[in-house]
Amino acid sequence: MSKKLLCLVVILTSLVLLVCGFNGATEENESRVAQIVPTIKSIEISVEKSTSDISSSTPIIIQENLRQNVNQFIRGMVTDVHSGNGIEVTVDGVPIEIVYHGVLIPQNDEKNFLRAKELNKFLVLGKEIDLDVVHKGDTSEGNEKSAFVFYGGEMINLRMLRSGFAILGDFQGESSRLIEFQNAQSQAEDMKLGIWEIDIKNSCGTLPCR
Repeated sequence: MSKKLLCLVVILTSLVLLVCGFNGATEENESRVAQIVPTIKSIEISVEKSTSDISSSTPIIIQENLRQNVNQFIRGMVTDVHSGNGIEVTVDGVPIEIVYHGVLIPQNDEKNFLRAKELNKFLVLGKEIDLDVVHKGDTSEGNEKSAFVFYGGEMINLRMLRSGFAILGDFQGESSRLIEFQNAQSQAEDMKLGIWEIDIKNSCGTLPCR
């Protein structure tokens, strides 16, 4: 019996005693008691039912919330690395082309382009990663999916920007995450890492970047 129910029974019992006047149960008092007792039982059943309903529904709500959180990510194995921001991921036996969202690899410097690819291989090739897909695409037509890619608790998109082998591209997502991307690029630029050793702002304006 719950504490609330116990308190309610005590209160109702006190009312019974007041009605009886502490003078013994007369026929009239016995009749009143007989009317009150079913009420107590009815209240007890109602409270127990409500408690049972809450207990049974709570796990369902929790499970649904967990399911929604899990469904935000897709887990797959990286089977190939195409570039510093492009990989092939096998999900449930199906290969999917993934492009790192918000990350571009300038093509005007072949050396850095290859270094970006090698770093990407080192980070994810043959590893199981989590994908937060931004553009779902249609894999039946060979369209690429744009995603935030995670491995070992680290976002690989940010790692590529911090390395200096990539620059910030078109971005869709939370503003707080965009600020992270901007800070990562600024950090690489300040330290003159990778492509920031040259005047990338001018060269990428006239040469293709991806």
